[in-house]
Amino acid sequence: MIKHRGWAAWLVAAALGLSTLGACGGSTPPPSGPTDPPPLDDDDGGGGEVPASSAEVEAAKSSIQAGDFDSAKAKLDEALAKNPDDAQANYYYGVVVEQGGDTTAAKEHYKKALAADPKLPEAAVNLSGILLEVDKDADGALAVVEPALKATPGHPGLLMNHALILEALGRADEALAAYGKASAANPKDSALRFAYADMLASAGKKEEAKKVLLSIETDDVKILGAIGAVLGKVEAFADCVGVLDKAIEKDPLPQLYVRRAACKNAMKDVDGATADYRAAIEKEPKSAAGHYYLGKHLAAAGKKKEATAALKEAIKLDPEGKVGQEAKALLKSL
Repeated sequence: MIKHRGWAAWLVAAALGLSTLGACGGSTPPPSGPTDPPPLDDDDGGGGEVPASSAEVEAAKSSIQAGDFDSAKAKLDEALAKNPDDAQANYYYGVVVEQGGDTTAAKEHYKKALAADPKLPEAAVNLSGILLEVDKDADGALAVVEPALKATPGHPGLLMNHALILEALGRADEALAAYGKASAANPKDSALRFAYADMLASAGKKEEAKKVLLSIETDDVKILGAIGAVLGKVEAFADCVGVLDKAIEKDPLPQLYVRRAACKNAMKDVDGATADYRAAIEKEPKSAAGHYYLGKHLAAAGKKKEATAALKEAIKLDPEGKVGQEAKALLKSL
């Protein structure tokens, strides 16, 4: 199946970003693209797999799945020598050369595949992914996806890329609707559902975002951390704490304590928040941000002496950096 290139790294960044001074959220995942080839779907969208167009293509598919791209390329060369317009051979050739980093050649083969078979959505997914992610050509990517969606309107990868493209073009309302369609087509894709919820939150649709976030079933700590961050963003603080309880039980990362502390603080649980900030510092004592957050929290709670000590430690650890400067400014205001 298609793997979303960069999903994992994006979600890690979303979760780990909680330990910085900036707010988490708003990151856009990259478009769909191959790291191994998906089966080609039947034109009627029934979910069946199309038989290989030739013995060479069948052999190439097996080689790609085994990670033997040289053998796959050799078989596809044979297939294209027999029939240069073979849509499947061109598609899989594009997969092979894109895997090797040659996106220019990949684009040409995906275009040939679509010219031979406009109802080959996988080629449109990969071509639009390159145009958007590599070439930064959102208009060109949209010109690929829109006709492909007319041919195969329910294809999950096309719906995902359509949403990303519209977002890149600044068409926020259309992008949000497209994310909804993509999420509905991929109900078990927790990363996609998180992206949709984050967009809902950014659009001010707090209750809808909360509903989507709480429907995500995952045990992945990084995804749980990201969910907790956005639950805090939509002011669902009790749910934020509950999700982060689960994440911390699995892996007590310091940034998870920081996020949970913020949600506890919003619930007026000053002691609980203080304990979480201190737990984060215990996990990462050299984190200037951890000391800064603790100092800021204690200052707001009226505990000037303790706040001063925490802020001085943040300044000591990051005297010239952003965290240190923020700590200096706050310390002067006490």
